[in-house]
Amino acid sequence: MNSLLSQYHVLQTENPQVRARDAAKKLGISEAQLLDIQTGDTVFRLQHRFADLLKKLKNIGPVMALTRNHAVVHELTGLYEKLYVNTHGDKEIAIAINPGGIDLRLFLYQWHSGYAQITDKHMSLQFFDRFGNAVQKIFSTKDTNLGAFYQLINDFKVTSAEPLQLDTKPEIIAKTLVDEEVDIDAFKTDWQQLQDVHDFPKMLEKYQISRLQALNLAGNQWAKALSTNALEVLLNQVRDKQIEIMVFVGNLGAVQIFSGLIKNLKWFNDWFNVLDSDFNLHVDTTKLSQAWLVHKPTDKGQNIISSVEFFDAQGDTILTLFGRRDEGNSVNQDWQHLVLNVAAQNSLNSAQSQVA
Repeated sequence: MNSLLSQYHVLQTENPQVRARDAAKKLGISEAQLLDIQTGDTVFRLQHRFADLLKKLKNIGPVMALTRNHAVVHELTGLYEKLYVNTHGDKEIAIAINPGGIDLRLFLYQWHSGYAQITDKHMSLQFFDRFGNAVQKIFSTKDTNLGAFYQLINDFKVTSAEPLQLDTKPEIIAKTLVDEEVDIDAFKTDWQQLQDVHDFPKMLEKYQISRLQALNLAGNQWAKALSTNALEVLLNQVRDKQIEIMVFVGNLGAVQIFSGLIKNLKWFNDWFNVLDSDFNLHVDTTKLSQAWLVHKPTDKGQNIISSVEFFDAQGDTILTLFGRRDEGNSVNQDWQHLVLNVAAQNSLNSAQSQVA
């Protein structure tokens, strides 16, 4: 451990701006382990009472919540409030319903460890899954009540803890059928008869297929493959046309949602970014392997909701875009028209023919 800590200090000396994720990768350890070897005066292990801790965040004022996967970073600044916790079987799940603010779906049963860190720049709470990967980080801002944040850390830190134990086994992937084993006609009928977009995962489970497999089987009526360049095109157009959108980014333990208008778009090397005052999005475009326009019935089948979904090379969802629509309100028609136009110009077939 001392050797790893010494190596980390050398890294910091050589590159003071090195990010924790990159430093951990260079050292061959997880981000959770990197914090664990630093516990002491400025880094503290947190009690495993994550729901109780998160509920207290409403008392410290504005914070920045960061949720990411390996390809996309999603940052929201606002109040961490209206947190509701439920247990389904033995699985603890939390929802923070703050459209336009810090809007979250948290799978707390996947949260394995938590740490608080105090630096000269900010205070933070950082939570990790059983593999040591970050599921969510929460940072103080210039408007945070630092005294209340410090008290929160004191209330939930542990002075001694068992050594951090991580799972080295890969995530168990649910068994899926090959296409030839799927009743495709019945699957398409069930898709057409969806009553709510939230029923979609249940349908995938019923037919034992992956999300990407479902899009390939659905046909053009419900899903159309796009060029991954559609991301830049789409975000530029929603900015120019002032269309409110929803941006979903998730990992094993959290999904974070932005709702509203975007303004400042910028490339930095291979990263395409939204850089607004209360919302930042950073997309490593080299990790975008597939993009799809997807239509799903909702509102008891009375309306169609359209999304644009991006996948990595492993077939995992890394970013999803919707038109903003508060629960119970009508479909965002400006978004619906826009995505159809973007799809017509950026479908995979048209993109391939343009290259040819």
